[in-house]
Amino acid sequence: MPGNSRKYARVASKRPYTRHMECPECGISIEYWWTSGMSMAFPHFYCEDCGSPIVRHKDKAAVWPIKEEEEVRTKIDEIIAELPPCHCGGRYTLDGCPRCPKCKYRFSDEKPFKERVYMPHIYLLTGAKMLVEK
Repeated sequence: MPGNSRKYARVASKRPYTRHMECPECGISIEYWWTSGMSMAFPHFYCEDCGSPIVRHKDKAAVWPIKEEEEVRTKIDEIIAELPPCHCGGRYTLDGCPRCPKCKYRFSDEKPFKERVYMPHIYLLTGAKMLVEK
């Protein structure tokens, strides 16, 4: 697509700005990184299978400034319908979340719809690949 640039990011490329946490299910140590709130990286989506995130900067204009919830739901459905498949073959959804690379535990915080849409932080865990489209 002309004028579109895609790139993948992995946790290793974000060092020394990474941290570690323990998976509450299997106990492994997981290295992770997250975007700053200043990046306003929304809306973003996670693969429902592997937990890899995607953010496309063009999608922000569709939901910003904050609009009525029904309008935002319609826009999000349109965005999801045109997202590419994840590198693992899964699909990106707004309900997706980061996953443990070993046991696939879902790191979900069950936020309401509009909070998920406008969440400025993207979490990238070991094993995931974040697709960024400018």
